[in-house]
Amino acid sequence: IGAIPNAVIDPENQVIGRVWIYTDFTELKRGDEQIHKIVEAAPVPLFVSRFEDAQILYVNEYLSNLIGLSAEELTQHSVYDFYGVQDDRKELRQLIAEEGGVRNYEYLLRKGDGTPMWVLVSAQKTDMAGVPVVIGGLSDITERKGAEVALRESEGRFRGLVENANDIIYSCNQQGVFTYVSPNWTDILGHPVTEVLGKTFAPFVHTEDLPLLLDFFEKAWDTGEKQSGFEYRIRHKNGTWKWHVTSASVIRNEKGEVV
Repeated sequence: IGAIPNAVIDPENQVIGRVWIYTDFTELKRGDEQIHKIVEAAPVPLFVSRFEDAQILYVNEYLSNLIGLSAEELTQHSVYDFYGVQDDRKELRQLIAEEGGVRNYEYLLRKGDGTPMWVLVSAQKTDMAGVPVVIGGLSDITERKGAEVALRESEGRFRGLVENANDIIYSCNQQGVFTYVSPNWTDILGHPVTEVLGKTFAPFVHTEDLPLLLDFFEKAWDTGEKQSGFEYRIRHKNGTWKWHVTSASVIRNEKGEVV
């Protein structure tokens, strides 16, 4: 029970008594204890912080292990102390204030020793013992982010090689529709790439050579083996026919299926 005394003043401004107002906040305390137990029992890294100043109130063992600091050490900090990018701090607070929470918000966090770590945070604003708080959970996605960076770098190197090659490099689906054409198509055959993407070989290949070219690609699809040295005529933008030789290899997805 919380008690608030209020003085009773007579007309001469003398205290002649006090009125005591008692408030029963048993349920609020129970709610506080329940939230604390939930945080402790959760099998994922969870924290409770005060919304007003982001002071950390509770953390569970999983979050303590993730950050590398004890629960006691963490409760001496604000959530803001662990942000790697300050703009994330402002954006995340605004989202929680306006929408009441966030789901899978991605940001850079710094562990207790300063090591950077990419995380996903899901958090919800609520009240605990009458105080606005944020309850949130973290997921470590550092490994995934590293893989994404490596993939982008690999794709960048591959694109650089393809787009600077002397040959035309292209890809197409099983229907023969172009899904990628390197800029050299324009340099060698005159058509802007935008006039080629989404089309099949048919508008560009000599009618006498088209059936043989289709058989060439079908063999690549059916066997999954590289096909080389097929010669055919392809129409230049100016209407003339140019002889070309092509080689083809299949592209497979993660399941090993030819795509």
